[in-house]
Amino acid sequence: MSGLIKRIFSGGASELIDKVGEVVDNLVTSKEEREKLKQEMTGLVNEYHAKAQEELTNRLKIDMASDSWLSKNIRPLTLVFILVTYTLFSVTDENLIIAGHTFNIDGHYVELLGQWGKAIMYFYFGGRTLEKAVTMFRK
Repeated sequence: MSGLIKRIFSGGASELIDKVGEVVDNLVTSKEEREKLKQEMTGLVNEYHAKAQEELTNRLKIDMASDSWLSKNIRPLTLVFILVTYTLFSVTDENLIIAGHTFNIDGHYVELLGQWGKAIMYFYFGGRTLEKAVTMFRK
């Protein structure tokens, strides 16, 4: 999952455009045609990202319009839970002794919590940054 999120938020689209560009280079002969096609592909990818952000914004608006306390607060509560759990794991791992046994957390759990935390952080902070950038780009 983190690979998908990384591709979406950290230049995966530009990699896709570059790869499509390489294929097009083999099929399109003139430099002007290549540049025009590359610009059109970039526009399509940017349009896709803008639509995805609009859908995300619409989901958040629907959650906030709900009468349910839980639906309004599930995302922030999840973020708090992940951060608190990750912090507790990092503080207690091999620093806590229970009945003569050292408390040791498997690295897979820490890695999983870290990936979830990244996804949530991308959602809250990266999504908002991308939303602002798209708004500025449109103006």
